[in-house]
Parts: sequence; C-alpha cells; structure tokens
Amino acid sequence: MSLSAVVRYFLRPYTRHAERKSQQEGDHDGAQVFRLAQLPRCGISLLSYRDLWQPVEKCIQMYFKLRFSIQREVYLRAKHDVLYEEINANPSTKVPSTSVDEMQTYKKELHSLRETNCNLERETYRYINTLPDGPLGRMLYAHAEQKDWYLSNFLRQECARSGGCCGRECGCCEKPRIDKHPLHKSHCTSMCLCCEDARGYPVEVERYENDPMIVDVFLCGYRNFSRDYLRCWINDYVFGFE
Repeated sequence: MSLSAVVRYFLRPYTRHAERKSQQEGDHDGAQVFRLAQLPRCGISLLSYRDLWQPVEKCIQMYFKLRFSIQREVYLRAKHDVLYEEINANPSTKVPSTSVDEMQTYKKELHSLRETNCNLERETYRYINTLPDGPLGRMLYAHAEQKDWYLSNFLRQECARSGGCCGRECGCCEKPRIDKHPLHKSHCTSMCLCCEDARGYPVEVERYENDPMIVDVFLCGYRNFSRDYLRCWINDYVFGFE
C-alpha cells in the first residue's frame, strides 16, 4: 500500500465528517472533494481498482441502455406510424404483404420495448439508490441528483461531435424524448430521428454497445483513451465538478 493510501486511510474519519458537513451546508463540490479524499488513490490510476468501480460501471451502463432503448422506442414508433399511414392512405390499393409484415414486426418489437423500458427505468432508479455505501458510490449518487447533470459542456460537445442535437438548435437533448418517460432526458443516440434526418441515412444498431454515438470507456477499455479524455468523462459521469 502506498504512503498516500495509508494517509488517506487514517484521515478517512475526518474527511467523512467534513463530507457530511459540506453536504448539510449545500456545498456540493466541497462534499465531492472530501469523498474523493476518502478513496485509496486519486487521478486516472484509481480506475485500476476494478472492485471499487464495478457498481459504478454497472450503474452508468444501465443508464446507457435506458438512453438507447427509449430512443429506439421513439424511433420504431415513428417508423411504424409512417408505414401505417402509407398503407391506409389509399384503402382501394392492394397493400404489399411485405409492408404488412414489416408493420407487424414494428408492433411486436414496440410492445416488447415498452415493457423493457419500464423495467429498465425502474431498475436504474433502484440500483442507484442501493449502491454499496462508499465514497465513490456517494459521489455518483450526489452527482446524479443534480438537476440536468448531463448537460455539462463536455457532454454537450461529445453529443455535437458525434452528430447529435447539441450541435443544432432543436433542443432535443433538453427535453424528455417521450411523454411516457417524463423524467428521462438524455443526449442523442443513433436512434434519434432528428439526427437521422440531419445525416440523411439510418444507422442500423439494436444495442447501445454497438452505437457509435455512445462512448462507454469501461466497455471499450479505459486504457484506450487519453488521460485528458478520461478525466473529463469520469468527471462528468461520476464526480460532477464544475
């Protein structure tokens, strides 16, 4: 164990007390600093503590799944409705069986997605509220409690650079993607209809893990990213320092 880790360990009761005091006083950044001081290390090297990060990693990935899945529901609903209107535009015209089959496929997947998304939203909320007690979990929870935490400059730039709506004036990322999930707001995925209209072609993906518009440093391996990028990514998803 390094000298720094030993010092942090013995100072933990004091930093825990300071954390509580800052939290009671409404000093979000101060409380986060004291939580950070309770961790065995600081900086990017902290990511090497796999056991420490596992619950946080799972929580962030649940959020990514929900983000992708909700936008996919909106996407498929729009495709279904367009096809439905085309089929019913002229009742006297014979409808190709392929169109009917395609619409039924959309309907079936939408039914499944609605159930999936309700479960995902509930599970994500429960998971973040039952994170193992520890400074890293408390950091994530405190950050997630901040209003519109995801609208940081870095994450807006991430969205814009990937072709998302933060690069336009539509404001899609600042409002719920669907009325059925009013508490869920997020940056774009490849399922965003507005993004598809802007780029002029669809991106065929069915899982967030394959979506080029979602960057998951845990899934890709954090060592594949620069230290500066990792600092920004971890800060904006976990720590939330201004």
